[in-house]
Amino acid sequence: MKKQENASMTNSEFTRNTIEAAIRLGLLLLIVTWCFTIIKPFIMVTVWGVIIAVAVYPAFNWLKTALSGNDKLAATLYTLITLAVLITPTVMISDSLIDTSNNLTQRYEEGSLTIPPPKDSVRDWPLIGEQVYSVWHDASANLETTLKQYKTEVKKVSKTIVGLATSAGSTIVQFVVSIIISGVFLAYAKPSYDMTVKIMSRLTSPDSGRNYVDLAGQTIHSVAV
Repeated sequence: MKKQENASMTNSEFTRNTIEAAIRLGLLLLIVTWCFTIIKPFIMVTVWGVIIAVAVYPAFNWLKTALSGNDKLAATLYTLITLAVLITPTVMISDSLIDTSNNLTQRYEEGSLTIPPPKDSVRDWPLIGEQVYSVWHDASANLETTLKQYKTEVKKVSKTIVGLATSAGSTIVQFVVSIIISGVFLAYAKPSYDMTVKIMSRLTSPDSGRNYVDLAGQTIHSVAV
């Protein structure tokens, strides 16, 4: 009887432990999935931040030397200058495109927007010459009627243009964030390098970790140059 009771208690305890382990494992997977979902949008910008930081490190090192070895000041100046170089022309181009678009829209609504007729040489374009000439000629004669006639095609082209503009804007935003992240990495270049070496040493071996990190840095430098 005692053996049966002990066996029953053992089985019951094993079942309870198994259920608890399964619940804990499920909660752990849920937490890991939740954390990954949160950091997923930042993975690519962080990777690009690392790549940019490694690529510009020689220039950053020169700037740091010129600033008496002040890492944080050099990283701040690098970030501000790089962002200015990226954002300034982007804003200028965007303003120009918006102004042009508004001007064209206003002229179209006023009925003053006209398209010059095509040259006869357009007919000689391979494959599409006749079709382009015909549409172009119709648009130069009566733009409003032509746009209504090709309403479906115009909508598709408009959606494509909007999609490209949205994609370009998203890429620029991601690049801006990557530059800021690269500035943070450069401000803490030595600790970041040491931490990367430690991680690679654990993943590979104590002797190979530093070599792999240095090789990765040299590869990025060679591609960037």
